[in-house]
Amino acid sequence: RELNSGYNLITDSLTAITFSVNLPFNPFPKPITTFTSQMNGSIDPYTKDYTYTLTNTSSIEANFFSFKLNHSYTKGGIYQIWFNGKVEPTRHWSLVYSARYDWESKNLVDYSIGLNRDLHCWTAAFSFNQLGDAWRYDFKVYIKDIPEVSIGKDLLGYILE
Repeated sequence: RELNSGYNLITDSLTAITFSVNLPFNPFPKPITTFTSQMNGSIDPYTKDYTYTLTNTSSIEANFFSFKLNHSYTKGGIYQIWFNGKVEPTRHWSLVYSARYDWESKNLVDYSIGLNRDLHCWTAAFSFNQLGDAWRYDFKVYIKDIPEVSIGKDLLGYILE
């Protein structure tokens, strides 16, 4: 639980009152590892206008996969659902997926899919992302201990042209 506000001496005014309440309650046994609720918001001390967001998070984890589901409601009717997951079919491969769904527009707002391969000291990563009508893909091979040292689709594009 958190409640904050402040006073601005220069403008002789109070700042908005912000609040946050977290309920990290998980009555479930494994594999359900997270079950939480959160409320955040603010109140204008002069106009009494307020905003808030309610968010619930649930996640399941097992040896070779994980799945997380978040959904939130914001004052004004914005209701969105986020979900992401990871599957590791073998010790060296992993597939990750994430998406955000807007309940009002009944559309996926954005999503991404990634495929990773452990190459001992290196990692190969492919990803596809879409946000609205814009999409992109990336491919990169990098050193695990120094991820800044990598070769990606940009450099490969110059070599293959």
